[in-house]
Amino acid sequence: MSEEKFDYLRTHLLGTIAHEVRSPAGVAWSALTELEASLVGDPEHQRMLLIARRSLRRLLRFADRLSMAAELER
Repeated sequence: MSEEKFDYLRTHLLGTIAHEVRSPAGVAWSALTELEASLVGDPEHQRMLLIARRSLRRLLRFADRLSMAAELER
């Protein structure tokens, strides 16, 4: 495989992984928002939702870094 082809595949892979992480994370973020609205006043549920939201933020930051790496490769 040529170096040019390898570079293209690596860049494409990074972008694809970023997209595949970001898409379900966005859906989960929306679901958490709905849950937060329906579970107002329950401290234990609010704590669990906060933990879930923090984890999603980490995944989204990871997806952002992958996207940036793919852009830098181009």
